[in-house]
Amino acid sequence: MVSQEPNPQNPQTEKVNETQDDCNECGFELCTFTYVNVYKNPWNPSEVSIEVIDNEDYPLFTARKFNLRDLGVTSANELISKLENDKEFLLKIIRYFNEDAIEDGDFDCIKLLDRLSVYSICGEIEWNQNPNEKRILKVEKLKDGFRFGVVGDICNITWLVRQHPKDPEKVVISFEKDGEEFGFVIGDYDDFSVNRKVRNMCELYKYLNEEPWEAVWFITWTDLEFDEVKVVNESGYDGFDFEVCKCVGCEEKKEEREESEEEKKRKEKEEKEKLLNEMFDRMSYEPVEVVDVCRDKEIILKELPEVFTEVKSGVQISLGGDDQSANVPILKFWNGIEFDSNGNKLFIFEVPRISEKMKDKLEIKKVDENGFRICGFSIEFREEMILIKLNAKDGVAFLIYNPNDITVTTEVKYSKDKIKYIDLERRKLYLFVFKCPEWEAELMKLFGSSRG
Repeated sequence: MVSQEPNPQNPQTEKVNETQDDCNECGFELCTFTYVNVYKNPWNPSEVSIEVIDNEDYPLFTARKFNLRDLGVTSANELISKLENDKEFLLKIIRYFNEDAIEDGDFDCIKLLDRLSVYSICGEIEWNQNPNEKRILKVEKLKDGFRFGVVGDICNITWLVRQHPKDPEKVVISFEKDGEEFGFVIGDYDDFSVNRKVRNMCELYKYLNEEPWEAVWFITWTDLEFDEVKVVNESGYDGFDFEVCKCVGCEEKKEEREESEEEKKRKEKEEKEKLLNEMFDRMSYEPVEVVDVCRDKEIILKELPEVFTEVKSGVQISLGGDDQSANVPILKFWNGIEFDSNGNKLFIFEVPRISEKMKDKLEIKKVDENGFRICGFSIEFREEMILIKLNAKDGVAFLIYNPNDITVTTEVKYSKDKIKYIDLERRKLYLFVFKCPEWEAELMKLFGSSRG
């Protein structure tokens, strides 16, 4: 069996000649979208971590830590060469990730992906916890980074995030079970710069404190659910400061911060009002045909009712509030498109104009060309669009408005290798309804912890 711990009897004798081994982070493609990466331990050059990662939709990955001597190699370069050229050795390593993926002297990439998760070390692909207990994300602030995990997690997984000791632009993320490291990966701080700029440990920790769900998602790419955050400061530094960095700008006075927050809220409100006014001014008045299935006859609508239910998807939807009124007709929208991604469903419908009296009740956000990923679907646009959040039960639903003067082609990726293109006409609204078992977690990915 391969040892996953350094030899305690030879802590100094297993050092690798680093001048001959410049492969601190290197790898190769194992299957389409799936890669094997090797990282050298920056604190102990005799150790490496082997990561298997799939990047098709969002990262699915895990890693295992090994001692170079136990693998029969002396450097990371030699390890990569052996993995690429020695099939038996590669299969031996793959068994650490998923033994079920080995068949008839070869490996099955699809089966390998079935267990591609940090939690696979416990035989699970997702985190597990008693649903009746309060879920607390415990964060330990350390001198050079922080550790976090969900209290009550049956697998007892924690993530240790530390500043790379030799490269100020890099971060080392270790995976721990019962407090013992079993693998690690190395990345750039810029990897977390999705919705804000992250340049160092101070800014990453600030992100974790201000947007804990979002920051945890981008660090772990795992649906860690928690009700509150508890921080234990063991660093000896206040605020967002660490031994390795100081949070520039965080020392401003409380009054200035409060004023800044007020200014931010004011600007957000003005931006929302501007978007809404433009949308209602420019929106097409062309009516859309729908079917009133209660009376089984075709009707013409010019405005979307305040509350409605779309029957085809089986998802209850409300535009203006949580109340699902029985007096409102059940509407089946014309010209619908349906997609199936391994059992997950996406329905897209052209819808009528929204009533202006709903303007103050709408929650909107801009969506850039990169679009979003949800319920196994990847949606990308050729132009910036406007997303309107809807209250929904048993699914995720929202309206997409095309504010552009041109028809915008939208790319829908699903079921691993399927791609469809649909055209969203200018100044028109479209209803997107997603149906999947994990819809609540998917909703949090897109909108955060706030619910409609």
